[in-house]
Amino acid sequence: MRSLPYCRGALFASCLWTWRYGTWVALSILAAFAFNAFGWPTTPLIGFALSCATGLLLIYATLASRIPATRKACDILLLRGFGHERQAQLNERLFPVIGCYGRVIALRDPMHRDNEQWLGPVRASLLANIRSHVVSTDVEWRAEVLTLLARATIVVIDVSEITANVLREVDMTLTRTPVSRVIIVGELSPTIHENFRTVASRYLAHDLLIASMNLAMYPSRRYLLGRFWMLWPFKLERLINMYMRRIRQELLVAQSVQTSDG
Repeated sequence: MRSLPYCRGALFASCLWTWRYGTWVALSILAAFAFNAFGWPTTPLIGFALSCATGLLLIYATLASRIPATRKACDILLLRGFGHERQAQLNERLFPVIGCYGRVIALRDPMHRDNEQWLGPVRASLLANIRSHVVSTDVEWRAEVLTLLARATIVVIDVSEITANVLREVDMTLTRTPVSRVIIVGELSPTIHENFRTVASRYLAHDLLIASMNLAMYPSRRYLLGRFWMLWPFKLERLINMYMRRIRQELLVAQSVQTSDG
């Protein structure tokens, strides 16, 4: 019996992460007004520092409160091209969004150095809870992917960069994981729609309907459109939440059927 994705409050947490800097500023301003209403502290510098610290602690407490539940939830396997990860910093943009629903597991690129962006003690790995596995040879990579596919409840495949290995991972996933539990994501770019079409051809090759593809794009810093697309209306976060809730409902139905048959 597979674990379920933890969906309670996940949409709010992922949106909070996306707007963490703006939220920090807003909470700090509100804290400053609250402190001023009580007439404490009297020193502006101390008041500024205290307000900023209060806003940061509120964000940290909200996000950190999810960690125990997500660690007990399902395993979410993230497959992607290592070359794209080195330039896109997926640990900041994508890991936290899917990490709101369970523990992210992934193969780690031995050449990749983490460059997590900090908001004080709040960082991407806070939500991702990522557990990575290092592989060095092609044989190890294939064996590890198969092992993790057998273990994961949900598979997220990043197709921002289409390589032979990424397509191989798509094929391995489609032959071993129900298509409803596979989410295809990609970074917004001039080539992303072509990449989605390439993946759609793999679905057809496995006699799967293109309509069964769960697609989502995440914003890119390299394109101005991506910045506006990221802010409103939280399209990535809302799509991932919809897919996760759908998967959770499907698993609950399967478990109830299995229980009644047993």
